[in-house]
Amino acid sequence: ESESESETVIPWSAGDMFCVPLQKTEMVHMCTSANSNEYGGAALYWIHDEPLMNYLGVAPIVKKFEPTLYTRRDMLARVQEIQHSTGNCHTDTRTSSTRSSSSSSSNKSSRSDV
Repeated sequence: ESESESETVIPWSAGDMFCVPLQKTEMVHMCTSANSNEYGGAALYWIHDEPLMNYLGVAPIVKKFEPTLYTRRDMLARVQEIQHSTGNCHTDTRTSSTRSSSSSSSNKSSRSDV
């Protein structure tokens, strides 16, 4: 769980991602349900845009969005949806490339026979 400056609690699980807007106070993180024998707690990756903001010579002064949680389940479901909409979920690239190279070589040999 993570708490933002307005005491908002974001309950998250393994594989989830959350985004937190500009914080003027410290954000507190508490790992309350990890199996300490297996993992020993939680690992958080902090990714921010401070280098870009410094390069541009700007500073965040206004909170533009609310804390947002993206669950692992929802992210994986979206990836599956995209795969199914493009048809790439049922394509084995090794098999199709092997088939196309063998069919093109057989076409070449049949053309030379003619």
